[in-house]
Amino acid sequence: MRCRNVGILLFKDVEVLEFSGPYEVFAVANRFSDSNLFNLLTISHSGEPLKANGGLQITPDYPMHDCPDLDVVIVPGGDGSNEIMQVEEALNWVVHQAQHAEKVMSVCSGALILAKGGLLDELESTTHSRRFRALEQMAPATTIIRDARFVDNGRMMTTAGVSSGIDGALHILYEIHGREICDKVARFMEHNWSRKGAVTPASRAPEKPSLHQPS
Repeated sequence: MRCRNVGILLFKDVEVLEFSGPYEVFAVANRFSDSNLFNLLTISHSGEPLKANGGLQITPDYPMHDCPDLDVVIVPGGDGSNEIMQVEEALNWVVHQAQHAEKVMSVCSGALILAKGGLLDELESTTHSRRFRALEQMAPATTIIRDARFVDNGRMMTTAGVSSGIDGALHILYEIHGREICDKVARFMEHNWSRKGAVTPASRAPEKPSLHQPS
């Protein structure tokens, strides 16, 4: 079974739960597997230590210019999202990863970073309720789904408020490795996970007509 590289973007004043929640999902999944399913990597623009919201100090594993190829990319939000999206090299890195990764998922205002890179154009998306207006202005060609916990377009995926990154990460786990391990992880985390309220390719599919037509 192939081990996937999961890269989590970090930046000054990133929201802690928005990166640590998805990190925990993939880390716990590794515990329930005979071999590592995911290689977890944290990445920042320079690779230098930084402080998240609340003052938590973090030392990323890699700078952007030196990180390995990624299969899954997590783009969290937070107070620092506006600043990082103005850094051309960082935005170009996100766009490059989105063109090559199997899955790119934003959490909360991380959707604005994707929008800034033009990655949500002509797609459905969501974000924190307080950021709907900003997302509308930044990506007028995206359709915002305001009541969705997460919106999956296939490669590009956006999630709603702060804790929704956990649900999104569980959805990715479900897609790649199935329901059994996903349920184990959710139970261990004591997280009441449900796909209800999610917008996915499967939920968009038209219902198949019944074989038994009414007489």
